[in-house]
Amino acid sequence: MFDSAFIHIYPDFVQQVNALLRPDAQITLAPGEVLNTDLRILAFMRLGIEESPRIAQILNYSLNTIYSYRNRLKARAIDRENFEADIMRIGSA
Repeated sequence: MFDSAFIHIYPDFVQQVNALLRPDAQITLAPGEVLNTDLRILAFMRLGIEESPRIAQILNYSLNTIYSYRNRLKARAIDRENFEADIMRIGSA
């Protein structure tokens, strides 16, 4: 339910996230998948829930898992230093 609601608000989210990632590291969704774990974590960040402990609680993952996902995503970014700030600008006018 969250995935569909989020994509309704930010319909180009996946494409905009991929624009921030290196071409060889872009996210490809499985057929029928709206968001995967990587995108879900970024979606919560985009909604202003940036604290890893809170994201871990919402998604029912360990804190270490969230840290790992965030670090891997940042490593895939074209601009690692500004990646999280760039995520926050997605969908802004």
